[in-house]
Amino acid sequence: MKKNFSLAMLMLTVFATANSYAQTIILPNGATLPNTVEAGQTIVCSNNSNYILDGKVYVKSGGAIQFGQGTLVKGVKKATPAEASALVISRGGTINAQGTNTNPVIFTSNEASPTGGDWGGIVILGSAPLNRADTSIEGID
Repeated sequence: MKKNFSLAMLMLTVFATANSYAQTIILPNGATLPNTVEAGQTIVCSNNSNYILDGKVYVKSGGAIQFGQGTLVKGVKKATPAEASALVISRGGTINAQGTNTNPVIFTSNEASPTGGDWGGIVILGSAPLNRADTSIEGID
């Protein structure tokens, strides 16, 4: 009985410690998305709020970014493709866009008159095999 109690306490300590590394960050309306979302972090962009994507934002493996219904994300135009604003979801990272038909999540340019190529878009990196030897992605390190 004493051995089972000790094992239970050890397991509780391990689970409590593991969960203490998880971090949820709720961004205020009008905030700029962070450059990196680390493993164990969840960035929450609230419903019906506006956010700025300025440069590359990397969601690393184990990290997550969540966009609520009606969220508007505006990418800042940069001078070159290498500098382009883009949301990059790395292998093992997650994106959760909770838009609906009547209240969608919208990604667009931050320019007054948006045009194609103003920002780099959303890049989702998976684990699928490629049909070419060159694995580079234009504008992504």
